[in-house]
Amino acid sequence: MSSRAVSQAMAVLSYIRAQGEHGATIEEAATALGLRLASVCGRCSDLQGDEAAGVPARIRDSGQRRATTSGSLAKVWVAV
Repeated sequence: MSSRAVSQAMAVLSYIRAQGEHGATIEEAATALGLRLASVCGRCSDLQGDEAAGVPARIRDSGQRRATTSGSLAKVWVAV
């Protein structure tokens, strides 16, 4: 992972942690952090970990869904 991706991942994780059990959608995190939606999507993928590679998850799907600005439902991520 590039240094930019690492710093974005840490920013996304910090934001999601700060939201507590309320969590955050990718769109909410992107808006709050001033990052592109695609960048936050990639960082959330990274933060889900990789069990096969022994990389622990830092965030998880809360099971909640919230409406995005386009009206579709998005996963709400929470820190583990």
